[in-house]
Amino acid sequence: MTAAPKIPVLIGVGQVKHQVNVLENAIEPLHLILDAVQHAIGDTGLPQDTQDLLKSRVDSISVVPTWTWPYENLPDLLAQKMNVRPQYLETNEHGGHNPGFLLHKAAARIAEGAADIAVVCGGEALASST
Repeated sequence: MTAAPKIPVLIGVGQVKHQVNVLENAIEPLHLILDAVQHAIGDTGLPQDTQDLLKSRVDSISVVPTWTWPYENLPDLLAQKMNVRPQYLETNEHGGHNPGFLLHKAAARIAEGAADIAVVCGGEALASST
């Protein structure tokens, strides 16, 4: 008997918009992404202890690469800052269909039972690059 596929469900969404007029007030994409992920976890409406458990069980992180800030491995940096050790860390190309493609791949992992909790994210700090 095979297990029934899991149904991926979006449970939280977060967005951060940080406008700067002075370069010294700029925030790099990694920190904007961390902030947005925290907003998404809060958006679940779960009690704080359950939010903490949810965050600790993230086993898939997919990140759209930034245009303006070079990172050696942004998904791994994000995992380190979140204090999680996901089995899946991925990124792909800039723009176009790629954010949706990363979401599709994360949902497929969940449906197949290869992952339970996925973070799909991206961030940019174009105003900070001058």
